[in-house]
Amino acid sequence: MVGHPVSQQVVHAVADAESVPKTELTPLAKSIDPESLNTLFLSNPKTKKKFRFEYEGYIVVVEDQNSVTLSDSPECGLDKSGIE
Repeated sequence: MVGHPVSQQVVHAVADAESVPKTELTPLAKSIDPESLNTLFLSNPKTKKKFRFEYEGYIVVVEDQNSVTLSDSPECGLDKSGIE
């Protein structure tokens, strides 16, 4: 989903992992502000970024603008900020 906002990439990835339509997921805004997530990855695109948060039982890791990884493992770890 290159070219789509990061928030949409997250929802799409989780829906695919769960094999459900996106409309069956909890709104992303219940976990994180989607616009802030998009803004974080659009600002200073040459700066490497990594952000982790929990959504629908997954640890979501977003790196740069087009890399969304899901983990259901607690070993992935979340610190308080979620930002590296």
